[in-house]
Amino acid sequence: MKQALIYNLKVWLTAVITGPPLYLIVEEIVNKHNQTNLEGGILFVLMSLFYGLALSIPSYLLLLLSVYLSTRWLESGLVTKLILTVVGTSLTLIPFLLVFGHDDSITRIETIPWCFSYCVVIVIGIWLYKLALVKQ
Repeated sequence: MKQALIYNLKVWLTAVITGPPLYLIVEEIVNKHNQTNLEGGILFVLMSLFYGLALSIPSYLLLLLSVYLSTRWLESGLVTKLILTVVGTSLTLIPFLLVFGHDDSITRIETIPWCFSYCVVIVIGIWLYKLALVKQ
């Protein structure tokens, strides 16, 4: 359980911390006409960290359960990481759909890159960090 907890914590914290700055960087590159000032960018990152930590706790716990069970039941590291990629991506999309899914279409379109920045970091974290399977 300890190995699953450490692995999951690394993936989760990496996404919560690096997702918002990644979004700002991509947003600055794609929308050059919509320049964010430094103060606004820092405020966005701080608010995203706060909300990201608070709103992703259920996703964190479900991903932890998925990591724990998959490392105990599956014998292939590749299959385990593929399953965790699907689970992690789904658990990242669900909070965004719950929070922003009822907004108007323009707001939803603007939140897609924000959600995508978290998904990319989750997938990279799942594949980057070492995950040992538990031999029974």
